[in-house]
Amino acid sequence: MGHAETTFREQVAPRQISMDEYWMPFTPNRDFKHDPKMVVRAEGMYLWSDQGAKILDGSSGLFCVNAGHGRREIADAVGAQLRELDFIAPFTRGHPKQFELATRVAELTPGDLNRIFFVNSGSEAVDTAMKVALAY
Repeated sequence: MGHAETTFREQVAPRQISMDEYWMPFTPNRDFKHDPKMVVRAEGMYLWSDQGAKILDGSSGLFCVNAGHGRREIADAVGAQLRELDFIAPFTRGHPKQFELATRVAELTPGDLNRIFFVNSGSEAVDTAMKVALAY
């Protein structure tokens, strides 16, 4: 099996990177390695390729950037929270902001849907919903 590399063009200087170690999800990896489409930065709803092309990010909401890229106010809020407390396992300890956010979300939900359980993915949400449905 051959070693795949590409030239990764950045604003400062081009450099070679290995393409062998990272296996991209839902991607024909051989095709990608043959014609890599590298993104080097993003702002708002746009991406920029390593070739300098400005691209509308039509899939930004797919995982985690539905509010857009490079939002200073979001980065500042995340930084402040990371400096205060980056993580606490929610099993036997809590943080006031967990409860504040749950209250805000509950105020937005209809009727008596006022119990909030935070998860990281749709899979966890469905799994939890099934457990709740079976329990009640």
